[in-house]
Amino acid sequence: MAAVRVRELDELLVRLIVAADHPEITAVRLIPSQEHPDNHTRLRVDFASGACAYLMVGQVSGRGVGQVPRYQIPPAVL
Repeated sequence: MAAVRVRELDELLVRLIVAADHPEITAVRLIPSQEHPDNHTRLRVDFASGACAYLMVGQVSGRGVGQVPRYQIPPAVL
């Protein structure tokens, strides 16, 4: 089984949130940029009420990843 990359998970979550077509959700944004692809904050979801939620990676682990400090994403899993 192939490993899931963090960017693939980002895209999957965006598709699922958008597909839900919830009237309260007004926008979904990817946070990582070309300059900072390893940003641990991955998505921002905006709500009609003015609230927003952020989805973050707190820890990465798995076969071949090694010890990685919390809130750091190694390039190998991006």
